[in-house]
Amino acid sequence: MNDKPQYMNFLFLRLDPAYHQLMINEKVVAKQEFMASFDTFQSKMPVASYVMTGLRADCDVLLWRVSQSLDELHHMACRLQDSGIGRFLYPVYSFLGTVLGAQYAPPPQVYGKPPSPCPIGNSPYLFVRPLSAKAAARLARTPRLHVADCSGLDDQECVLAFETSDLAEYRALLSDVESANGSSEGSGPPNFACLLREMRDIVDSLG
Repeated sequence: MNDKPQYMNFLFLRLDPAYHQLMINEKVVAKQEFMASFDTFQSKMPVASYVMTGLRADCDVLLWRVSQSLDELHHMACRLQDSGIGRFLYPVYSFLGTVLGAQYAPPPQVYGKPPSPCPIGNSPYLFVRPLSAKAAARLARTPRLHVADCSGLDDQECVLAFETSDLAEYRALLSDVESANGSSEGSGPPNFACLLREMRDIVDSLG
């Protein structure tokens, strides 16, 4: 098994209201330019995109990314921020940690065969929450439960990402997290509820 560390990043973006002042043809060009840049990175690393408009007041888009290289994550962010509508999407949160195992290796591309499933972004809902190392140690890992170790890389100790189609599943998991933290639900770190969407659909939904 490949146990080489992979960097996991949750990049939360907000749309600048100035974008809505563009002319219709300018928006079309901005979307096309952004998607041309975005598409070049999907073959280089696992990337899942989520919409959050209307779910939180401070976020519109989440990019969930996994890479073996910090330089690659940085390069992608710079390219997107300089491409079309990306000039109007500014970061409001960014969580960075590491994960282990072949589960997160880039899906192999075999000529003549369909691409392998992406290791992330396989359920309609994603819930993201910073948490303590103590709480993280109590959680059993599953293909839909991801925990990134942020020690030495970010302010929080760990970040939990739970993929599900059922909110009740997440609430049960959250109850365990709160119990381990010794805090009551709602008094801890923020929760981010995200809806899985193709990036092209997200860009179109932004106006």
